[in-house]
Amino acid sequence: ISNIMEEDNIVEQIFDIKERSADIYEHSISTCTMATLVALKMRLPKDTVYNISVGCLLHDLGIRYLAFDFDHLAYSELSEKETEEYKKHPIYGYTGVKDETWLSKESKDIILSHHERIDGKGYPLKIKDLSKEIKIAGLCDFFDECICGIGCSRMKVYEVVEYLKSTKGIVFDEKIVDILLEFVAVYPCGSKVVTNEGETAIVIHQNKGFPERPAIQVITNKEGREPEKLVIKDLLKYNSVFIERVLN
Repeated sequence: ISNIMEEDNIVEQIFDIKERSADIYEHSISTCTMATLVALKMRLPKDTVYNISVGCLLHDLGIRYLAFDFDHLAYSELSEKETEEYKKHPIYGYTGVKDETWLSKESKDIILSHHERIDGKGYPLKIKDLSKEIKIAGLCDFFDECICGIGCSRMKVYEVVEYLKSTKGIVFDEKIVDILLEFVAVYPCGSKVVTNEGETAIVIHQNKGFPERPAIQVITNKEGREPEKLVIKDLLKYNSVFIERVLN
């Protein structure tokens, strides 16, 4: 990713994104990182990984061409007209780069189709015959959009994970969802949670391969009192304890 971001043509485009919106810039970096990891875990060819990385880095290029200022706006605040305009950003981005020879067809397709879904209910073209590059980019873009609140209402990580589990094979490619969820922390370290036993706790570390079963430190017991001594529960060992909800 570092090497990709040092290439002159990419530097020019990504710098323009950063100048216009730090939120979209950071979202682009996060989407690129996740998609690259998924592609590597799928053992895709080096050139395919490269095309996915570049496409994801530039996937929201079209937002800079919107006819209104999208910065710092919640998707729910957009008018019907603004929503329709926002949904054109993949076309704007693709139009801006379609004749560029330094960008591959696969990367351009990601820019155009990262909001398409395998059920044909995405946008802007409502196609469902998608390449693996587009499927990977679309999933990672959606995941980061949800937790950042870009183009949708903001969600907790565990809420996005539950949604992906319930829609895999329908909205997103099942295999790609499973690979992404292998390295996503459902309850990130520092999350404050409530267990089924009524305890309030802080997530302190993850268990590899078991994203839903982290280790937690209890901060109040079921009576609402602080424990007299340090209480740490590794949920891989405490089989009857599970996280019931996440506190804001």
